[in-house]
Amino acid sequence: ASFLTLFIIPILYVMLEHKQERNSPKMNLSTLLLIPIVGGSLLFTNSVSAQNISLNQVIEKAKENNGNLKAINLEIDKLKILKKASIDLDKTSLGVNYGQFNGVEKDLGFSIEQNFKFPTTYKYQKELDEALVSNMFNQKMITQNDLIKEIKTVWYQLIFLDQQYQLFRYEDSLYTQFNFDTQKKFEAGNTTFLEKINAETKLMESKTKMIDVRERVKNQLLILQILVNTDQPIVFVNYTIAKRELDFKSVDFSASMNPKVKYFQDLMSSKEKQVSVNKSNYLPDFSLGYSNQSMIGNHTINGIEQYYGSGQRFQSLSATVSIPIFTKATKSKVNSAVIDKEIAKTNAEYFLTRIEGQYEIAVNEYFKYKNQLAYYENSVLKQVQLIIENSKKSYNSGNINTLEYIQSLNIAIALKNKYNNTLNKYNQSIIEIEYLIGE
Repeated sequence: ASFLTLFIIPILYVMLEHKQERNSPKMNLSTLLLIPIVGGSLLFTNSVSAQNISLNQVIEKAKENNGNLKAINLEIDKLKILKKASIDLDKTSLGVNYGQFNGVEKDLGFSIEQNFKFPTTYKYQKELDEALVSNMFNQKMITQNDLIKEIKTVWYQLIFLDQQYQLFRYEDSLYTQFNFDTQKKFEAGNTTFLEKINAETKLMESKTKMIDVRERVKNQLLILQILVNTDQPIVFVNYTIAKRELDFKSVDFSASMNPKVKYFQDLMSSKEKQVSVNKSNYLPDFSLGYSNQSMIGNHTINGIEQYYGSGQRFQSLSATVSIPIFTKATKSKVNSAVIDKEIAKTNAEYFLTRIEGQYEIAVNEYFKYKNQLAYYENSVLKQVQLIIENSKKSYNSGNINTLEYIQSLNIAIALKNKYNNTLNKYNQSIIEIEYLIGE
């Protein structure tokens, strides 16, 4: 049963589908969707319930649904809230004194005291908190840039598979006719059993290629569905032009535009601010205090003895400076922050060099495949159809044998296959360039 499900049923389906092709309108992968059937295999069918969206819609939907981006957005919101706590004063101290301080009468006093750091410390902390928000935003740009590249790669891989499917479908139609003609010749006794087997084998090979493309499309659609983070199947509709274009005149490349480079450059700046925050621990702290107290009893003021009750108050102000004497811990924190800054600087320089090198490689790949495409489009593709047409005429007229006919068809299909592969690599090279410049 498993064998029937995985192999026989798909093959019979393809053969039945091909039998109906002559009386049905032409279809391609752009109008088809993979859905489950009994036994776990996946076949193509029309669907009206699935999502029918374009590349840009896929990208926007993925950015909206991606769990990692959602988590980073929450982290950004958290850091923005924490930024409001840059000026973080110590708790205010309140004190009460009650008792016999000046005699037998019980006096009541209260005090208030506030400690705070050197003012520039709060300035450095605020700058650091702002830098941390910027760093997290850059982290979001890295994640988003990676996600967009993945989606574009899958999308244009689907376009490539669409082209492959059309090519193998055309190949299948050629070998179907070839098989049909060979069967007639064999029944009439005008050909050998070996030629009949060859025709059947080539037909099955073409159908196997179509099945393989279907499975690859299924996997790519599943990957796309995962990237979009949706439980709804996605219908691939080829709204996108198969061959991409890139105008280098409008490309103003700078490696610092890449999100990873920008992240480490900004990280280096935030580490510098962390050094300043840690160094501020070398600066003194301050405290200001105020006290108010009664002094019940007789007191001599300017030679005159007077009685002071609980309603008459005595006030004082106090100010202290806390000077750091033991700075070993502070020095260690400063040195650690300096090393963190050097690490960020090293990473920034590394990624700057790496992105520049990757960009140069991507540009070279782009022009290589662009030139190859021009060769195929201006020369090879025009010859492919001529090879097929002339081979059919020569075979039908008896000027070439079966082996020569099959070899000619194989050459023509192989050339078109190479063109499709080159076009796919060309498109992927543009995607790589856009990724490196952060588009």
